[in-house]
Amino acid sequence: MTSPTQNNYTSRKIMYWIHFYGYVVLAAAIYGITVAHLPVILGHQWSVCLFDGQIYWPCVLTIHLYDASLTIITILFAWYSLKRATVDKIQIYRSFLFFIIALELAFFTFECVELLWNFRHGAAAWENYIIASIALVLLGGALIAIYVNTKILELLNPSDHD
Repeated sequence: MTSPTQNNYTSRKIMYWIHFYGYVVLAAAIYGITVAHLPVILGHQWSVCLFDGQIYWPCVLTIHLYDASLTIITILFAWYSLKRATVDKIQIYRSFLFFIIALELAFFTFECVELLWNFRHGAAAWENYIIASIALVLLGGALIAIYVNTKILELLNPSDHD
């Protein structure tokens, strides 16, 4: 195993992938927050929390408890990737990376369940498109994270990949 601190090129490449994924996660979080709230700002309500035409606030709170918690953790990971991660602590970063993969897949599953609920209850097409787009961003984020982990491993163990 190459010591990344002994090889400046390896260190720069590892940091490139860490920062790259940090920006991907940050952009995905901003996208999700924006598209989830823009319809409400424009006066359209999500059907999942409408009961008899009225907003059911415990439902809104429950969804935000789940979504906001995962989003905050995701943003903290992006911050860590961009501001605190170092090559010397690559194993800690990779532990966080695996956690984020699991988190993104759990969030993806939540969005898919919500999408299935929408299909069953005849929700507006705009809701389905937004939820599907968020789900795909989350799935894409998890797949990119797996790729980033692979790139980091290749840089740490170059002889294993020649």
